[in-house]
Amino acid sequence: MNGMTITMLPYLHFTAGDAVWFAAWTPTSHGAISGTCIALVLLAIFDRLLIGVGGILAVYWAPSGHEECHQSDSREDALPSSDRKSRSQSPEAPGQSGGSSPVRRPNPFILKNDVPRGIVFFVQSTISTALMLAVMTWNAAYIISIILGLGVGEVLFGRFSTTSVSLHH
Repeated sequence: MNGMTITMLPYLHFTAGDAVWFAAWTPTSHGAISGTCIALVLLAIFDRLLIGVGGILAVYWAPSGHEECHQSDSREDALPSSDRKSRSQSPEAPGQSGGSSPVRRPNPFILKNDVPRGIVFFVQSTISTALMLAVMTWNAAYIISIILGLGVGEVLFGRFSTTSVSLHH
């Protein structure tokens, strides 16, 4: 470190000199801090984009649950009407849904789907960790930039995340 001492301020501040991930990336001028903030905004937007891509891929790769629903309905329709009536009136055992909704089973492992899904998750987790490390500098400009980028990214790509996709279906 060539005798240089790095002092981290343990409170929110706008002062220069906070290293972002590497000692070589220590913005000290207003222009360098502005450039760092722009980079953090873009990285946060990209983080939300990757979460959206993961949601799109999850929907694309998911097996169709509609087949199970139709199969259970057709099995129910195949019963004589007296049996259907008694099944619909019989008390349900705990954890049973009366046959009206399919049992949730985990998706099978499919190499061509799960490896890319894992890669997207790896990259997104790496970016999230890098953003967290930038927040840990306590530099308010970095934190505001990250929050702004996450908000813009959510507006642009949030509807594609697995949470919003599952809520609409």
